[in-house]
Amino acid sequence: MPQQLKKVLFGIGILLIYFSALRPIRGHVISFIDSHTTYEGLEHSYESATSIKMVSLTNAKQKELYFKAPFGMFFLLAIVGLLFVDFRIKNFLLLSGIHLSIWVIAFIAFKIGVNGSSFSLDIMDFFIRYSLPLCTMGLIPILLLMKQSKRVSIDEG
Repeated sequence: MPQQLKKVLFGIGILLIYFSALRPIRGHVISFIDSHTTYEGLEHSYESATSIKMVSLTNAKQKELYFKAPFGMFFLLAIVGLLFVDFRIKNFLLLSGIHLSIWVIAFIAFKIGVNGSSFSLDIMDFFIRYSLPLCTMGLIPILLLMKQSKRVSIDEG
């Protein structure tokens, strides 16, 4: 089977798994976390099926914070990017490990933050909003550069 056909079939499989299994699982994770969490001094609601919106009032300022389930749209975009850059299972495991480890840090900060620590909520927000997309989408160019540097060193050698 040609390599391009494998990539297309794998991409279709990933899309099917993402929308039929992973997205509903993300929704169940968020609803489970929300039902087992008490929010001290925060108003909260569902932003979507996979996100909790919290409104914090500190120093007469209203701040909106979001806690999202891992393996969202950036994960899906990165998987599709990996199909074209470096089609290896270890890279998919690396991407999943990045998502899971950043989410665990954000989850710990979330659990501390909902008990009254606004600094922990800021840490959680930083990891969810900035670190997760940056690390996810940054993996693709890094792998592309590594692949090209290997190709250059083989050509020179």
